Amino acid sequence: MHQRTILFTVLMSLIGTAAAESSTPKDVGTTRVVVAALKDERVAEEAATSLSQVDSETMERVGATNLSNALRYEAGVNVDMTSTGRMDNVRIRGVGDDRVMIAIDGAPIPMAFKFGGGYTDMGQGYFDVDAMKRIDIIKGPVSMLYGSSALAGGIFMETKDPSDFIREGQRYGGEVKFGYGTADRDQLVTATAAAKITDTLSAFVRASLRKHYERRNYEGKAYSENLLGAGRTHPNPAEANVKNILSKVVFEPSDAHRFALSYEYFNSHAWDDAANKIGEKPMAFPGMPTFSAHHTNMLNIRQQVNVRYDFNVETPMFDRGHVMGYYQSTKARQSVTEAREHTARGVFTEDRFRQSHFKNEQVGFNTEFYKALETGSISHELSYGANYKHTKVKTLRLGHSFNRQTGASTETQTFPNKSFPDSKIHEYGLFAQDRIGFLDNRLEVILGLRYDHYSLKVQQGGPFLEANPGVLAPVGLNKGHLSKRLAVLYYPHDHHTIYANYAEGFKAPSFNAVNVGFSNLAHGYTAISNPDLKPETSKTFELGWNFNDEINSASVAAFYTKYDNFIEELKVVGHRNGVRLHQSVNLDKSHIYGLEGKASIRVLELQNNDAELRLNLNAAYAKGKDNQTKEPIDSVEPLTGIIGMSYGYSDRAFVGLNLKLVAPKKAKDISTALRDNGVTKMPGYGTLDLVGEYRPNDNIRINAGIYNLLDKKHWNWGNRMNQTTPRDVVRGTEPGINAGLSVTISF
Repeated sequence: MHQRTILFTVLMSLIGTAAAESSTPKDVGTTRVVVAALKDERVAEEAATSLSQVDSETMERVGATNLSNALRYEAGVNVDMTSTGRMDNVRIRGVGDDRVMIAIDGAPIPMAFKFGGGYTDMGQGYFDVDAMKRIDIIKGPVSMLYGSSALAGGIFMETKDPSDFIREGQRYGGEVKFGYGTADRDQLVTATAAAKITDTLSAFVRASLRKHYERRNYEGKAYSENLLGAGRTHPNPAEANVKNILSKVVFEPSDAHRFALSYEYFNSHAWDDAANKIGEKPMAFPGMPTFSAHHTNMLNIRQQVNVRYDFNVETPMFDRGHVMGYYQSTKARQSVTEAREHTARGVFTEDRFRQSHFKNEQVGFNTEFYKALETGSISHELSYGANYKHTKVKTLRLGHSFNRQTGASTETQTFPNKSFPDSKIHEYGLFAQDRIGFLDNRLEVILGLRYDHYSLKVQQGGPFLEANPGVLAPVGLNKGHLSKRLAVLYYPHDHHTIYANYAEGFKAPSFNAVNVGFSNLAHGYTAISNPDLKPETSKTFELGWNFNDEINSASVAAFYTKYDNFIEELKVVGHRNGVRLHQSVNLDKSHIYGLEGKASIRVLELQNNDAELRLNLNAAYAKGKDNQTKEPIDSVEPLTGIIGMSYGYSDRAFVGLNLKLVAPKKAKDISTALRDNGVTKMPGYGTLDLVGEYRPNDNIRINAGIYNLLDKKHWNWGNRMNQTTPRDVVRGTEPGINAGLSVTISF
């Protein structure tokens, strides 16, 4: 406890010195970050909430190949990855599981879907971070702006534009990039061609190919160990091939009008062999067979078409705004092939096949308007808008089992089957916000209100009822919700902001929480629908201070968030005629509180002010508790701090040294249920990363990094929560020392 207190006190003290180091702003150093995710595109210091931005230059310098390592130095934000290299969960301030909105160019990525103990596991990693211009992270609920799913915050990504590849005064441009990473033997090739067709019309097309294998752990890579079964210490073999195509056309007839049309295609095809399961039982019941083979094949495809019109025209109703429409389709297919060795009811090999299909189609429309007004000495900045989203989701499960020796069927389940009925979701929202300025805008008050309506319509009959005996007929849902916001900002000095913020968030019950196909009467269980599910809600109170003089920047925020009606799926709610009943239910209240801070401080100016030495700090501390059970909330991360020192010379060279410190996760911070399931405390750790960039000329950029430079054995808490046996703990370590290299050639 004392070590954690000392660490956090030191980091916060250093952050506080940023203001003391200020001097007259110059053109070097930090700049004021404009965050598009706030909708009114305010600078970060005027946001009245905690946020961060990671631009494409930063992603290149940290060697980002996925969202996890793009945000590796953002304390309080965690992206958990599986050992096969897939994105598993995104948590902000300890809350995840689809309670964080992830959007690309304004279109939300469909929710993750898991069912059946690993036989259906559809994540949200349907994108390529290398195609992104910037990533905005908002901590805390933003449902007032974005509606459902922004319960804990949001990650908002924006794809690149033709202008990002065409130099000033040129008609054509582009780049070719090659990359390699040793942690998962990641191989990347991208090619981009852009053209300024006329003075008002430009376009580009970008294609990337990525191939990677399983993410190595501290013991090594998969093929450096031949041992199979529970005693295996290395990761399971895995391989993935990822393709991404992004094309965009931009038409700007004048400064007042901008039209953009984009198309994105993402395809990921992966497989893995569960070598650690060989010789193990699927479930710890007497008479169960053992695995002699277990192979998973996964295909994920996302397509998005996005049309947006931005205008800057003064009228009585608005000064500027935008209208956007999008179509998005995601498809996932997961196939699992097993061989099971039976001995209890005769000796034979059972070949078992399971295939799950999941499809999500969205059509969405957003419109937003902004208007500045003055009423005497009081100013108003109004923003208002509406959005509509129509979603169709479908699932299908196929399967068969047979005796390899006789060819006879051994299947005990009914196929085809559905995990939930085919569903249609209609969502629309209306919002309005007013930023009111007093005392020559030294004091500002933000008032915001949003109404969302959510309706669920389901298909009756079919495989959902036929293959799930005992399941009640599926039900629909029709609900509305109000989200409110109140914030106060005070500017005591041109570089300082003090703010207080109250914000609400909510998440509507998902289609698979209301209705779920989970039935096997032979094994004595079934599921029942719940049309009375309430939306999950959050209320955040935050106090903060921001400083930015365009040389140094710093911020500190304290928050307290109350959560209510979290939905627990497939909870045992009773028995009927000897059959165990499962149902999604709302849980009682819980809360999370914490303190966060970050700073960027220029330590020295060098080489005639063309270079600088900079100190970067980031820290997050949080605690959470279930109000009913008084148990800790397991998903909250331990105290985390990042101390970075960087040297930058003009735009030619950059070197950064980053120390990440994570406190232990003690037994008292882990719930009794998780400890009873075998999860143990996690030791703290410190990792050191060295990254660098060199541009020998305007056309070549070389980026390199050595990560976990001191080869520290450590664990990520998000993964450690799922490690229930000592062997899981050994296999669940993060990579030891590893490196990455990329070369970009521009033209």
